[in-house]
Amino acid sequence: MRAPAAMALNRAALMGFAGFLGLLPAPARADDVARIGDKSVHISLEMVEDAVHPGQDLRVKLTFRGEGEGTATIDAGAFLAERFTVRNAKGTPQKPNSGADPMEGLTVVAFDTMERVINLSRSYSRLTKRPGAWEVLWTYGDLRAGPLRIRVTEPYDPGKDLRAVVETDLGTMTWTLMPAQAPEHVKHFVDLVRQGFYDGLTIFKATPGLFAVGGDPNGDGTGGWDRLLPPEMSEAIDMQMGLVGALRQGTSTTSHCIFFILLGPNEYMRGKQTFFARVTEGMEVVARLFRVPSTGETNEADAYTFLEPVRIRRITIRK
Repeated sequence: MRAPAAMALNRAALMGFAGFLGLLPAPARADDVARIGDKSVHISLEMVEDAVHPGQDLRVKLTFRGEGEGTATIDAGAFLAERFTVRNAKGTPQKPNSGADPMEGLTVVAFDTMERVINLSRSYSRLTKRPGAWEVLWTYGDLRAGPLRIRVTEPYDPGKDLRAVVETDLGTMTWTLMPAQAPEHVKHFVDLVRQGFYDGLTIFKATPGLFAVGGDPNGDGTGGWDRLLPPEMSEAIDMQMGLVGALRQGTSTTSHCIFFILLGPNEYMRGKQTFFARVTEGMEVVARLFRVPSTGETNEADAYTFLEPVRIRRITIRK
């Protein structure tokens, strides 16, 4: 491997272990930029699956993307088990019980992108024995990616996981989930909630009479499109205020995390959008979204964006 210069710490690293303990939402991805020789390379560490449950493999993906001309070479030693630091919820480092699967090195050319998927369960068998929280950091020389905070959670149970309690700065709503209309979206939403994905995110805009939008990790509608979900559209839905849907743009596929809440009846959307929940308690919170100061009608991408986003303090799944 060519001698790299020191890598800048990412936001998750600067925030330290306090975020891992639950003061911040658990990210599904951690990014850094490094110099490898004379080449700048963007490095990301992320979970392969959206959720991991007890007994399943926990796989992570390292992605290397060239930021300019030149070539960067990373040898096979970068992907050994000892290159990963795994800590439990108390901050205790874990020792690998076996080696990682052998892998080849890689070369990143110009603006090319290269990936390596590592099954951490092969080296750290305790990771998915039971529900729990883990922090994963990858280092190789001066290269670094992470820390990535991962929660192993109980799987979705359609007989027990019936409601989502959504605590916001404007008050608390209860969403009744709709698995009959959108089973895969409901399952996916529950998985994200149990990872703490939405805790600390925002509801960031509301178009009067139409819908309010939230749940984007970037906070502006641009960050939830890297993993799309197939549509689950239904004609048999009462199209009233309080329906919760999965946002889509252009096609019928939906964002994996951004949701919207209808702010009034909307027959036009019947059969054209995926709806996975309905507000059944706390409708006054939905009404308060009408009064949040916003940019107004700007005819730009920031139309009706809240001047101060409404924070989602926490979402929990209940019977």
